[in-house]
Amino acid sequence: MIITQLKDIDEIYEMIKPYDKILIAGCDGCCQPPRSLNEAKTLGQLLELKARTESKDLKWKAITVLRQCDDRIAATTVKGHAENYDAILSLACGLGVVMLNKVIENKLTFPAQDSHFGGVQNNGENNFIEYCEECGDCIIGETGGICPRAGCAKH
Repeated sequence: MIITQLKDIDEIYEMIKPYDKILIAGCDGCCQPPRSLNEAKTLGQLLELKARTESKDLKWKAITVLRQCDDRIAATTVKGHAENYDAILSLACGLGVVMLNKVIENKLTFPAQDSHFGGVQNNGENNFIEYCEECGDCIIGETGGICPRAGCAKH
């Protein structure tokens, strides 16, 4: 289980502001508190209201993924939806954001949460790989979906 905290709505909005159509992906995995379809819809409504205050027409769709950190599940669940959207906003932990950036290659995925304190399952080799240090200050929306802390060779 990974303890997460929703980012401030203003911080989330600034990440997605350049985009007109956003796919909001909830996660039914191990985040605590859970951030599934209902939370994705609520976040979409909040972002839409925020956009209206700037006279912007934000289009969004909410979906949920069984586990965003599983490459197979993430790819099969999200790929078909992502085609019609400019970017993806993930309600998973940092692991889910990294995995969506990996399997949906032509779209950026931004984190709507900060992960605080967990690896992803490598199905091919039956082990776990650390992609996120769960630092509590997620910046992978600025680094192309790669955690600079977990990916550091000096780590």
